[in-house]
Amino acid sequence: MEGITTHADLPDNIDTSLYNMVASALKENPKTRALAEEQILAIAQLAVVEGKVNDELWLHDQIKAAEDASPHIPGSKILKIPVNQPASIENQADLDQLAEAHQLWMDSVLHPTKPNQGGRANLRGCDLRGLSLEGLDLRGANLQGANLSGCAARGVILTTADLRDADLSGAQLISAKLRRCKLDRANFSDANLEGADLRRVQVDKTIWKDVHLEGALLDDPSPIKS
Repeated sequence: MEGITTHADLPDNIDTSLYNMVASALKENPKTRALAEEQILAIAQLAVVEGKVNDELWLHDQIKAAEDASPHIPGSKILKIPVNQPASIENQADLDQLAEAHQLWMDSVLHPTKPNQGGRANLRGCDLRGLSLEGLDLRGANLQGANLSGCAARGVILTTADLRDADLSGAQLISAKLRRCKLDRANFSDANLEGADLRRVQVDKTIWKDVHLEGALLDDPSPIKS
């Protein structure tokens, strides 16, 4: 069997071994014979990001949607996931606009028949202090090295996001979705993570001093030591 070609825009925080396994299985699935390789790889990527690897009904729906957008149909498209340069965030309006573009990107990935729009949020190294992330959907976003110290972020969705080296000290992350995030060397000192989902996170040298974890969803055993 030929090797898997890594998607050109594969997020750097994705589980590549799982992605390659899913892509290989999809390539061998007779139901994907009508799809272009890039469509198959995009479905594999989304399955890993969304945690749908074992959801056969979801995979069936994605394959069917991709078939409906097959390249031989005039006006259709092959899935393409753009990558943005690090954003310049100066105020709340800038952040909200970027979140909207990120949501358009997610919609393009989830619904192959929709036009490619927006792009994956790249907030690497951004200073977000004083801004609100409450309720924003930034799953899969790049926040590596970002400064979110003291940010209001209740209910923010950061599933599979890259938060390595980020400063979240004192951040209000109540009920935040952080499942499968990369949190290596991130600083959560005195952060409020009550009711947050912290399952399957990657932590190495992460700082948890005086963090609040009441009601948080944790793995058993949990690598998080407050």
